Amino acid sequence: MSKELNRTTFSTSRMMDFFSEKELITQTGHSPQDWPLVTVKELVDNSLDACEETGISPELHVKVSDDGIEVSDNGPGIPAETVARMLDFNIRVSSREAYVAPDRGAQGNALKTIIAMPFVLSEDKQGRVEIDACGVRHDIRVAVNNITQTPEIERKTEVSVKKGTSVKVFWPDSAGSLIIFRIDELLPFIKSFSLLNPHLTLTVDWFGEHIHVDATTDHWPKWIATNPTAPHWYEPEHLSRLIAGYIANGRSTGRGRTVRDFLSEFRGLSSTQKRKKVLEETGFGQMSLEALANPDGIDVPKVQALLASMKKHSDPVKPQALGVIGQTHIKKRFEELNCEMDSFEYRKVAKYDDSGLPYVLEVAFACLDDPESERRLITGVNWSVGIVNPFRKLRHESLDSILMEQRAGEYEPIAVLVHLAYPRPEYTDRGKSAIVVDHIIAGEIEKQVELVTRKWAKQRKAEERRSSARLRRKDAMQRSKSNKITVKMAVWILMVAAYLKASDNCKLPANARQIYYAIRAFVLEMTGEETLDSKYFTQTLLPDFIAEHPEETKNWDVVYDSRGHYTEPHTGEEIGLGTLNVRQYLKSIASHTKDGCMVPKIGGKLYPTKGPRNRCSALLFIEKEGFASLFEAVKLAERYDLAIMSTKGMSVVAARQLIDELCHVEAQVPLLVLHDFDKAGFSILGTLTNDTRRYAFQNSIHVIDLGIRIGDVIEYGLESEPCRLSSKDLKKLREHGATQEEVDFLSERRVELNAFSSGDFIEWIESKLQQHGVKKVVPDESILQDAYQRAVFAKRLDKLLAESSDSIWDEVTQLKPTQLSQGVSRLLEKHPDMPWDRAVNMIVVEESEVV
Repeated sequence: MSKELNRTTFSTSRMMDFFSEKELITQTGHSPQDWPLVTVKELVDNSLDACEETGISPELHVKVSDDGIEVSDNGPGIPAETVARMLDFNIRVSSREAYVAPDRGAQGNALKTIIAMPFVLSEDKQGRVEIDACGVRHDIRVAVNNITQTPEIERKTEVSVKKGTSVKVFWPDSAGSLIIFRIDELLPFIKSFSLLNPHLTLTVDWFGEHIHVDATTDHWPKWIATNPTAPHWYEPEHLSRLIAGYIANGRSTGRGRTVRDFLSEFRGLSSTQKRKKVLEETGFGQMSLEALANPDGIDVPKVQALLASMKKHSDPVKPQALGVIGQTHIKKRFEELNCEMDSFEYRKVAKYDDSGLPYVLEVAFACLDDPESERRLITGVNWSVGIVNPFRKLRHESLDSILMEQRAGEYEPIAVLVHLAYPRPEYTDRGKSAIVVDHIIAGEIEKQVELVTRKWAKQRKAEERRSSARLRRKDAMQRSKSNKITVKMAVWILMVAAYLKASDNCKLPANARQIYYAIRAFVLEMTGEETLDSKYFTQTLLPDFIAEHPEETKNWDVVYDSRGHYTEPHTGEEIGLGTLNVRQYLKSIASHTKDGCMVPKIGGKLYPTKGPRNRCSALLFIEKEGFASLFEAVKLAERYDLAIMSTKGMSVVAARQLIDELCHVEAQVPLLVLHDFDKAGFSILGTLTNDTRRYAFQNSIHVIDLGIRIGDVIEYGLESEPCRLSSKDLKKLREHGATQEEVDFLSERRVELNAFSSGDFIEWIESKLQQHGVKKVVPDESILQDAYQRAVFAKRLDKLLAESSDSIWDEVTQLKPTQLSQGVSRLLEKHPDMPWDRAVNMIVVEESEVV
């Protein structure tokens, strides 16, 4: 009987798994023929991120030669210790992976895969990568230990004086065919990075041929990796992962952190006051992040409570803050692709998805000059070019199938760009080659791609029906720009006819929206557009036309809908700030006693007259609706004799016309202005103090700016929100009275009136009123005497009526007038705007005059 075998348990390194074709395909999401593209993508993405994080305008040099691919940048360089850690294939080294932000790629193991590629592709299992950064050149070589069957990595270093970072991947001879195989795609792919990154200056050495692409801007506002991430971008599972990463790092380094420190790294929670509110609500106080862990891992209920409070005390990020590539830049790059620019179409959507996450979608299209060219499809997520189309599954179909339906397949002579900026992209593979798209974003991609290719699809379908249509393709696509009738051109042609129709040939006033409806269908028919925005027409095109055609429109009576309200104190009369309402109100107050005294009516009652004369201490203008109930609750108008005017944003012409009549200097009724502390607020103040193209003040107005101003923000600790202003916006702020300190603040932040609590708001307003001497109205002695006399007269008249009312009533009840209905009918026919009871009163007056 043979001896029993005692098996030995052997240990083998899992490191070899990483250095295999199968594992690299899993890690990168791409097969070997795509690896040259993967190499370029990961190295360029890393270089762009490094430059952006240090505020450097990126300048990249990409060299492709027979022996490899090299990418160099002008960034800060990779420290030697980071290179050493990269060569430990038992750990993942990444500063991106656990954060939720609109980062490029964030694969987390990009350089590891690149170091492994030459080894895997070579027949003799030899690989070489050279990294030159921070004064050190690292010559990294990978070979296989035939006994242990594990890769052995050798790193030799020497001093270098090269600036930035340079990474060269030496392509093995046996894999040279890979570059040849992808040569038609590799160069366009490299150049595509300059299309998605306006600030990139790119130089390409393509087998000795030099290509240079200049940046289109030195400063491109976009979200960068060093910006604090936003709490609203996280769900509990994402925040748990980040917290776990911090805890693990703290345990390994011995440098843990508190919850308070953790909060300070988030957008909107940098202020001590905000963090204090979160800590008080959650009860975490001085706790360390370790308090959010339990023996089983992260304490999810605690993380959920923390995240809810973080979101509560911070503002969502606006989509535009992510960064917009922009039509101007994309158009320039399409010109460099040799596109027919008359066929260029661009669409941008900046909204929120179903989860409340912001996104910016940009789509562009143009025909290529050469009708024999093949399609250039440039796709990307977060400014990184897709090796393959990442939008392979949308709401109903893929991007490829949509393009096919639009006759924009891969063999068509066109260029198409689809780019998405999004803080929480989810991918189907480790290589991040296919994105899982939110259904709202998916719907927008489908819609916008169909819109930019609509004219092309129509033309190609016509060609399918009639071969002769292809001969007219260029003209058909160009007409969309060169000979197309624009919306403004169509409106200018049709405006007079539309006004005549809406005004019954100038017999009646015409509402701006009536003119809009009279012109809309004809404009759409002439231009081929799908919609004509009513706000754009009534607030921009119509006023512009009137301003540019004074002779043709001098007798026009255009009226606008109410976009706010005006309320008198004490009478409570409220009017909408529309053209006709204001016109009627001014007419009515002109017929009342000018001194503002109470006047007696039948029955001895006293009624205050309309208008501000001797009735109002001031007219308070507020740029927002919605505060009326608060003012009523504290009787602000009554206690200070204030007329109150509120609008929805900018003051309309009707509001300025009313102010012109009520607040001129002689009336001694100042205009007090409340506005947000932002660009729009100062613009509103400007329209109330200066003439505009739509209204020129006839009188000198006494305007007092109550705020908000920078001192109010500081005194009340008002919460601000981020914004971005152009240099033109900042100039406008100065023109409208903002100080340099305020301009500096407003260049990045803004504050709304709604940031006040109700109590603070009223306290603040009253302090401003008192500061400017606003108080109850007491007229001069002569007006008071006149009012006294009127009151006495009314009292005595009331007493006289009471004493004789019974006998008078007995007398009048004996009156039995004949043919009364005929008399009333006669008056109504003569005065059709009169009610029947007023006609009866007129008959009584006529009879008394005869007597």
